[in-house]
Amino acid sequence: MYFSSGRIKNWDSMVKSCSVLLRTAHAFDAKVVATEQYPKALGATIPDLAALVAAGKGGKVYPKTQFSMTIPEVMEDIKDSDDIVLMGIEAHVCILQTTRELLAAGRRVYLPLDAVSAGDVQDRSVAVQVMRDMGANLTTTESLMFEMIGSKDHELFKAMSNLAKEPRDRLPCL
Repeated sequence: MYFSSGRIKNWDSMVKSCSVLLRTAHAFDAKVVATEQYPKALGATIPDLAALVAAGKGGKVYPKTQFSMTIPEVMEDIKDSDDIVLMGIEAHVCILQTTRELLAAGRRVYLPLDAVSAGDVQDRSVAVQVMRDMGANLTTTESLMFEMIGSKDHELFKAMSNLAKEPRDRLPCL
C-alpha cells in the first residue's frame, strides 16, 4: 500500500478505512508494511497513516519505483505471511500489479474495497473486476474485521465493534 493525496476519488473515506484497517492490524499484532511510489516526485505517505504504519508490527515504509509493491525488501518482510490485505492507491496500477504477483506467489489477497481507490472511477472498477477474476478476495473493512474475530466471544470483539462504528462514507464496490 502507499498513500499520497491529490486527485484520488473518495480520498477522505478511503483514508478513514485505511486508518481503521491499520488499527485493526495493531489489535491483532499483524505485520504492517507500506510502500510509496517514487516519493521524491509523488510525495510520501500522509502523516496520520504514516504514524499508524510506524506504530505497527514491522512498521516499515519502503520507497519504490516499480508499480508492484513486491520489491525484495517487502517480500522478505512478508515471507511468513500467507494472507495479505492490500489497501491504498492506485487500484488499476500498483494494487492490481501487486495482487497479480502475490497471487502468483501463492498468497491469499484480500481487497477491502472501501480502502482501495484510484483517480478514475472506471479504472478502479475495471481493476477490481480483474483482481476478482484473478482470485483476490473482495471484501470491505468492516466485513474483514468481523471475519477475523469470527464471533462476539472473541477477546477483540469490543475493540472491533468500536472501530466499526467510526463514521466512514462507503465507496462503491465495483
